[in-house]
Amino acid sequence: MDQVSSFTDNELVQVVVVIALTLVTGITREEKAAAEHTTAVAGVRTFPIIGLLGYGLTLLYPDNPLPVTLGLAGLCGFLVAAYVHKLGEGKHGITTEMAALAAYLVGALVARDLMWIACSVSVACVMLLQSKTELESFAIRLAPHELGTFVQFLLLSVVILPVLPNADYTQFHINPFRTWVIVVAVSGISYAVYVMQRVVQARHSLLLTALFGGAYSSTVTTVVIAKRSKTQPDPLLYAGAIVMASGVMYLRLAILLWIFSSTLGWTLGPRLIALFAAATLAGYLLTCVGRGCRRAAPMVEDTDARNPLEIGTAVLFAAFFVGVSVVTQLAGRHLGSAGVYALATVIGMVDITPFVLSLTQTAGRSTPLAVAAVAVILCAGSNNLLKGVYALVFGERRAGIAAFVGLIALAAASFLTLIGL
Repeated sequence: MDQVSSFTDNELVQVVVVIALTLVTGITREEKAAAEHTTAVAGVRTFPIIGLLGYGLTLLYPDNPLPVTLGLAGLCGFLVAAYVHKLGEGKHGITTEMAALAAYLVGALVARDLMWIACSVSVACVMLLQSKTELESFAIRLAPHELGTFVQFLLLSVVILPVLPNADYTQFHINPFRTWVIVVAVSGISYAVYVMQRVVQARHSLLLTALFGGAYSSTVTTVVIAKRSKTQPDPLLYAGAIVMASGVMYLRLAILLWIFSSTLGWTLGPRLIALFAAATLAGYLLTCVGRGCRRAAPMVEDTDARNPLEIGTAVLFAAFFVGVSVVTQLAGRHLGSAGVYALATVIGMVDITPFVLSLTQTAGRSTPLAVAAVAVILCAGSNNLLKGVYALVFGERRAGIAAFVGLIALAAASFLTLIGL
């Protein structure tokens, strides 16, 4: 009796879940039809019925896929007839019909006890149905070649990554699989920022340019903002934006460290987050001395950032990462911690990401954890010194001086976090 009761309770929960998930989709379509003053093919009642149909057939015939397939075929026939009728009325679009098929799938997934997949499918459908305007606007804003670039990179990462050997080669422990995982992850993060810049049109807002640009490349952003300051009347506004961009760099570093080396991430994460918060706040307050609190000056130039999903960019990053990893290990073996620190300071003047990520692969093994942590901070600090020089060279005199002082102070704050490591 207890087993029967437990079984019945489980089925009751499943039925409720099917109705709840498909009901939300039905309400979404009803709202859309009401807003457009049209009649939906399926609505608030039909979607739950479709979901229950998929659930019931799957539950009745758990070992026989034919009834479920026939049920799906019958639903497709109904949806095709409804779509032909819609075309006769001069209407287009098959979103509702596809959502109905998804509702049937949700019911079948719940019957198979794949509850989390059913919930994910349902939530994804609702989000897609409600985001028509935003998605269409997003598609329009993307340059045509960028979608092709993304697809090309996706194919290469999905096809090539699984077949790369997950083994260490040479005395430097070069692992092709781990190297490409790092390339994919870093490129993916950079691409997300790259796309968001264009979607929200960050180049038309100085502060958005600083925040998104700092997440992509604080060095490039520093040069662009510094050049822009020469034609604007508010130098402190642009100096503050430069400091903010460098602050975001610390947040990016913290995320990368937590992803690829949890030990190094927890060692430096709190320090990096504190530096991020302090720099962004200080930069914002500096913009408020100018016109930042009243009106952010428009940023009309683009950062000229290269699409990070271009294959050439990804391969170049991989090669640079491997080269930096080899040089870092050689410095540690022959020059000790002093050699790693010197290398960190020098590389901070070039590109800190490959060096920091190479340390995540060796920290606690060939490179002592404390040495790796200090090297990351030294690298970030020296990078701020370089950006301070760029601000002086490319920026308006007052903006350059203010940004230089701010970045020197940020570098000093970075070095102070070495206390206790």
